[in-house]
Amino acid sequence: MRTWLRNSRKISIEEIPPALRAAVEEHCAAQLVGALTSAVHCCLTHSVRVRGPHLDAPLFDPASEREHDRLDILMPRHLVVAQVEGGRSHVISARLDRVALGPSLASPHSVLHDVGVPVTARWSAHGPAHTVWLGLGDDPDGWEFLTALRAAVAAAARRGA
Repeated sequence: MRTWLRNSRKISIEEIPPALRAAVEEHCAAQLVGALTSAVHCCLTHSVRVRGPHLDAPLFDPASEREHDRLDILMPRHLVVAQVEGGRSHVISARLDRVALGPSLASPHSVLHDVGVPVTARWSAHGPAHTVWLGLGDDPDGWEFLTALRAAVAAAARRGA
């Protein structure tokens, strides 16, 4: 059984909610990522935590972690990840040529695992590299973003070699 129910949809820059767009634009300017208008692919994922049959679900499932929205943006040379949870926005980014993608844990239409990919990078040029899980919807837009991300990381690695 899945821990999260996710729905991903491909969106345009104009469809990004205004407060989230402002946070992303501010981050992109501060980190020299480039103008948001140069985005190659945008995917908005809504995630809802589902209480599973495990014993610790009631103890370690605070309300603040039950539902959130995350925006994943492929820029020409960066991956930008913005999450809205509890009314607050958090934005991080990483250069595509410095990203390592792990294996996806599910195949299309799997009911056993979360759909997505672990992304290891030195996020926003701060501190050591760490891994962020990009959970995506088990839907065409989620799989399309995952495919585009893998292609972009591979292309960046070829450019850097």
